[in-house]
Amino acid sequence: GHSSSFQRVIVSPDLAIPLCAMESGAAAQTLEVGGDWLLDAMSFLDFRSLYACLASCKRCLRHGSSTAFWTDWRARYFDELMPGHVRWRPMLDKALLEVSGPLRCAACAHHFVAGLRLYEARDLDGAIAALHAAAAVLPVDMPRQIQCRLADAMYGKAVSVAHERRRRRHNTVHDDEEEDEDDHDDEDDEDAARGDDSEDGSPAAEGAGSAGGRRPRSAKPRKLMEEARRLYEAAFAADPSDSYAVNGLSLFARDAAGKRELLERAVSLDGDNPYALANLGSDLLGEDTRRALGYLERALEVNPRLFYARLFKCQALAILGDLDGAILAAAEQLQLRPNDLNAQDMLRRLQVYPQERPLTSAAREAAA
Repeated sequence: GHSSSFQRVIVSPDLAIPLCAMESGAAAQTLEVGGDWLLDAMSFLDFRSLYACLASCKRCLRHGSSTAFWTDWRARYFDELMPGHVRWRPMLDKALLEVSGPLRCAACAHHFVAGLRLYEARDLDGAIAALHAAAAVLPVDMPRQIQCRLADAMYGKAVSVAHERRRRRHNTVHDDEEEDEDDHDDEDDEDAARGDDSEDGSPAAEGAGSAGGRRPRSAKPRKLMEEARRLYEAAFAADPSDSYAVNGLSLFARDAAGKRELLERAVSLDGDNPYALANLGSDLLGEDTRRALGYLERALEVNPRLFYARLFKCQALAILGDLDGAILAAAEQLQLRPNDLNAQDMLRRLQVYPQERPLTSAAREAAA
């Protein structure tokens, strides 16, 4: 008797509100006696339709907040959305589920995935906003997994801002007032540029953009650095064996030996942490380049979208004399990121050498 109403819920989520408001008279009696046909219908809604249904009445919201509602394909949906190199799954975190409930964990997962994708697309402002949103929906302190990813984005943004300021000073003739303002920012730039060859700042920090114009014009590298460091330290305090936290702290090491020790420890804690692998690889360039190349290739195997690892791989191959491989790596980076200024510059420099010895056909094509 309710098949037509059932169909209306599926076809038009906007009608969920008037249908739920029918919980009076015959409709209410059917829900109580004849079975919760409306709640059953919710199991067939896609996410966009589900949101409208959950917002329509408290009864649907309670049902949508139940653990049973999220144990089937919806939990698998978020699990499949998560990049393969990410091990933390909010929907599978039992401790988080217990205090937050599945609906909030689902919202957290949604924003967390968005933040990871924006970071890998080098939309650092968007990544920061999405990761903040992932933490905001939870009724608990920010999980260390979000802390580390948010710190990654903040660190990358700090280096990006510092590089942009230096580029402006280099390319623009300033009047005295503008020079005074730039001098005031020198200390911030020096702090931000410290991580030039590491995790998020290395060399891919240039040209980082923000979809939708969310780029904060007044972003200060020092403040971003301080917040990133605070987040890494908080994550490390929560779990000293967190490879991502140890890797992040390496960016603030006082000397080269301390940085190397932290990077080695981060990799030993998690041999599949692509950020630690790439950072250790970059740190070994010129010292043990063959070993560095192994770490960089492993980082790209785990996370092919790790934007700075491929450029370091290009450098490693060039140092080892593999010009063909270096050109192919730079060209592959430009296929993924056509506007990558560092990859463009690297490919231009590599194109100088083909006159000295023949290239393979694949390298000639890439260089062209």
